[in-house]
Amino acid sequence: MALDDATRATVARWVDEHADTVVKTAYYYLGDREAAKDVAQEVFLKCLSSHVRPQGVRQPRAWLVRMTRNACTDWRRANRNGGAGPLLPLEWLDGHGASAVPGYTGEADSVEALLLWDAVARLPSVQQETLLLFYYFGFGTREIAVVLRRRESTVRGILTRARAALRKRLEETSDEGRSRRQK
Repeated sequence: MALDDATRATVARWVDEHADTVVKTAYYYLGDREAAKDVAQEVFLKCLSSHVRPQGVRQPRAWLVRMTRNACTDWRRANRNGGAGPLLPLEWLDGHGASAVPGYTGEADSVEALLLWDAVARLPSVQQETLLLFYYFGFGTREIAVVLRRRESTVRGILTRARAALRKRLEETSDEGRSRRQK
């Protein structure tokens, strides 16, 4: 089946508007820049396939992130690089340097950003993912619900629990730092 001009135009617009989000999402799941670019290319090629109808998609960004998530799962399975565990392992920093952490510049304020990402990395993967989609990508709870295939109320509950767990971890880190300085 030949592609119509409307499909090509829609996918071209999506590439212009959402390619960065798709690559960042893939990098989040894979931790490899080249693999992330390959997966992003695969996602947009799938949009051009005959069984996908882009014109019927109401929330393209959320739909593309969900497709990217699925493509990363497929890629990890195919490359035997997958497995359970946190999506932001601490080893991630070793391979990419602290400069890969959003907000880290080496200044005192950015050390807090590094501590924050370390605390996020210790949360369960569903909480990590929800926080990342909400704060880093700026998704609303409705879009996150589409990506995660959960009810919007469930997403709000995950966000609430993730924030509470993150607050607790950061307070513990802060308390440990204070007790070391007092000794």
